[in-house]
Amino acid sequence: MSSAETSTEYEKYYVPESSSLAVRATIGLVLSVFGGGLVLNEMTFGGTHDTGGAAKWVLFAGLAMFIATLTYWFRTTIKENKAGMNSSQLSNSYVLGMFW
Repeated sequence: MSSAETSTEYEKYYVPESSSLAVRATIGLVLSVFGGGLVLNEMTFGGTHDTGGAAKWVLFAGLAMFIATLTYWFRTTIKENKAGMNSSQLSNSYVLGMFW
Protein backbone atom coordinates (compact mmCIF):
# COMPACT_ATOMS: atom_id res chain seq x y z
CA MET A 1 0.00 0.00 0.00
CA SER A 2 1.19 3.43 -0.78
CA SER A 3 0.95 6.30 1.65
CA ALA A 4 -1.64 8.01 -0.55
CA GLU A 5 -4.10 5.15 -0.07
CA THR A 6 -3.80 5.02 3.71
CA SER A 7 -3.95 8.75 4.32
CA THR A 8 -7.43 10.15 4.96
CA GLU A 9 -6.95 13.88 5.05
CA TYR A 10 -10.10 15.97 4.85
CA GLU A 11 -10.40 19.49 3.55
CA LYS A 12 -11.46 22.19 5.93
CA TYR A 13 -14.94 23.46 5.09
CA TYR A 14 -15.46 27.14 5.82
CA VAL A 15 -18.84 28.01 7.32
CA PRO A 16 -19.35 31.78 7.36
CA GLU A 17 -20.85 33.60 10.31
CA SER A 18 -24.59 34.18 10.33
CA SER A 19 -25.48 37.25 8.34
CA SER A 20 -28.47 39.49 7.78
CA LEU A 21 -27.54 40.19 4.16
CA ALA A 22 -30.25 37.94 2.71
CA VAL A 23 -32.89 39.71 4.80
CA ARG A 24 -31.60 43.12 3.72
CA ALA A 25 -31.63 42.11 0.06
CA THR A 26 -35.20 40.84 0.43
CA ILE A 27 -36.32 44.09 2.05
CA GLY A 28 -34.69 46.05 -0.77
CA LEU A 29 -36.45 43.93 -3.39
CA VAL A 30 -39.83 44.25 -1.65
CA LEU A 31 -39.43 48.03 -1.46
CA SER A 32 -38.47 48.12 -5.14
CA VAL A 33 -41.50 46.11 -6.21
CA PHE A 34 -43.80 48.12 -3.95
CA GLY A 35 -42.35 51.41 -5.23
CA GLY A 36 -42.62 50.23 -8.83
CA GLY A 37 -46.27 49.39 -8.26
CA LEU A 38 -46.88 52.81 -6.76
CA VAL A 39 -45.17 54.50 -9.71
CA LEU A 40 -47.34 52.57 -12.16
CA ASN A 41 -50.43 53.33 -10.12
CA GLU A 42 -49.70 57.07 -10.18
CA MET A 43 -49.17 57.19 -13.95
CA THR A 44 -51.75 58.96 -16.03
CA PHE A 45 -51.64 58.85 -19.78
CA GLY A 46 -52.37 62.17 -21.41
CA GLY A 47 -53.10 63.97 -18.16
CA THR A 48 -51.14 65.60 -15.41
CA HIS A 49 -51.26 63.98 -12.03
CA ASP A 50 -48.61 64.99 -9.53
CA THR A 51 -48.64 63.26 -6.16
CA GLY A 52 -45.39 64.68 -4.87
CA GLY A 53 -43.17 61.87 -6.14
CA ALA A 54 -43.23 59.71 -3.00
CA ALA A 55 -43.57 56.58 -5.12
CA LYS A 56 -40.34 57.31 -6.96
CA TRP A 57 -38.52 57.76 -3.65
CA VAL A 58 -39.75 54.38 -2.42
CA LEU A 59 -38.65 52.76 -5.69
CA PHE A 60 -35.21 54.39 -5.64
CA ALA A 61 -34.70 53.66 -1.93
CA GLY A 62 -35.47 49.98 -2.53
CA LEU A 63 -33.15 49.79 -5.53
CA ALA A 64 -30.37 51.59 -3.64
CA MET A 65 -30.74 49.25 -0.65
CA PHE A 66 -30.70 46.17 -2.88
CA ILE A 67 -27.66 47.31 -4.88
CA ALA A 68 -25.75 48.33 -1.73
CA THR A 69 -26.51 44.97 -0.11
CA LEU A 70 -25.36 42.99 -3.15
CA THR A 71 -22.20 45.09 -3.39
CA TYR A 72 -21.34 44.41 0.26
CA TRP A 73 -22.23 40.72 -0.12
CA PHE A 74 -20.01 40.25 -3.18
CA ARG A 75 -17.19 42.21 -1.53
CA THR A 76 -17.36 39.92 1.52
CA THR A 77 -17.36 36.81 -0.69
CA ILE A 78 -14.36 38.04 -2.67
CA LYS A 79 -12.44 38.81 0.56
CA GLU A 80 -13.16 35.30 1.86
CA ASN A 81 -11.97 33.79 -1.41
CA LYS A 82 -8.75 35.83 -1.46
CA ALA A 83 -8.08 34.88 2.17
CA GLY A 84 -8.12 31.21 1.13
CA MET A 85 -11.16 30.29 3.20
CA ASN A 86 -12.92 28.53 0.33
CA SER A 87 -12.40 24.83 -0.33
CA SER A 88 -13.01 22.92 -3.53
CA GLN A 89 -16.32 21.71 -2.11
CA LEU A 90 -17.44 25.31 -1.57
CA SER A 91 -16.30 26.21 -5.09
CA ASN A 92 -18.51 23.41 -6.41
CA SER A 93 -21.38 24.84 -4.35
CA TYR A 94 -20.85 28.23 -6.02
CA VAL A 95 -20.94 26.59 -9.45
CA LEU A 96 -24.17 24.75 -8.66
CA GLY A 97 -25.68 27.92 -7.20
CA MET A 98 -24.93 29.84 -10.39
CA PHE A 99 -26.28 26.95 -12.46
CA TRP A 100 -29.72 27.33 -10.87
